[in-house]
Amino acid sequence: MILLFSLIIGIAILFGSAVVFFKWPLKIYHLGLLLLILLISNFFSGSESLHLIISFLIVGSTSGFAVRTKKKFQVFLFISTLSITLISASNYYYLKIFQNTDVLQSSKQSFIDVIKKSEISESERNEVIRRLDETINIVSDVMVFVYFLNALILSVISFRPLKLVLFRLFRKKMDYYENTEYLESFRLKEYFIFAFIAGWMTVLLIDREYYFIYTAGLNTALILSCFYLIQAFGIIKFIFRKKNFPFIIIPVILLVSFFIGIEYLFFLLIVLSSIGVLDFWLDFRKLGLKEKDI
Repeated sequence: MILLFSLIIGIAILFGSAVVFFKWPLKIYHLGLLLLILLISNFFSGSESLHLIISFLIVGSTSGFAVRTKKKFQVFLFISTLSITLISASNYYYLKIFQNTDVLQSSKQSFIDVIKKSEISESERNEVIRRLDETINIVSDVMVFVYFLNALILSVISFRPLKLVLFRLFRKKMDYYENTEYLESFRLKEYFIFAFIAGWMTVLLIDREYYFIYTAGLNTALILSCFYLIQAFGIIKFIFRKKNFPFIIIPVILLVSFFIGIEYLFFLLIVLSSIGVLDFWLDFRKLGLKEKDI
């Protein structure tokens, strides 16, 4: 009930903060100051409800700022996803290291308590717990990436509705709305390729016993792989738009491969991410790079 109430409050904050940061001439350092305050306040609270509200506030304020200053979609996406990831991951490791509280282990114990009260057989119960342990061990290495995925999903599904609301409220100030490109112009700058390579080289060459170095490399590699996957979608959408092909084909292919087998979906996502990486050298859309782009 508390989470549902927090969700309703969060949605109100999402749209309210977007309007505030769009209507008033706030600068980038105002947004940075807000993010710093949220980061500090999140340290002193283990509340999931507060964390949810903070995430909505970041997405709303960042979208309002990006729309008012006519920043590209990728600028909004970088600021919102990485800010939420930083705040979430910092809070997780702060609780784990300094407060001796592991969110994953707490969730695991709650799930085990539910399993023990169920009517399944002892052998089935032990099998479920064994698989749960394996999953927890994997997820613990990629918690930063998990937080990033949550932030990415929230940011992507929120941006268009937020921009539409701002367009309806401030139509005269947004004559460029209809011509805005989203994925089509998404392109990372050259230095990201070095971070991408360094991340995967760390995963391949560093032993897991060097835990912090290994997990830092792994999460960096996975996050940048996601951004290159988005870049690949941008390339495909750009080409499809020129050829008048419907972009809906791509989500349908991904959905079909998911039902065929998760391994096929992963293979397809790896291929798409590789296309995004190759764009660094081949520049499929011939966009070039502007200095102000991220």
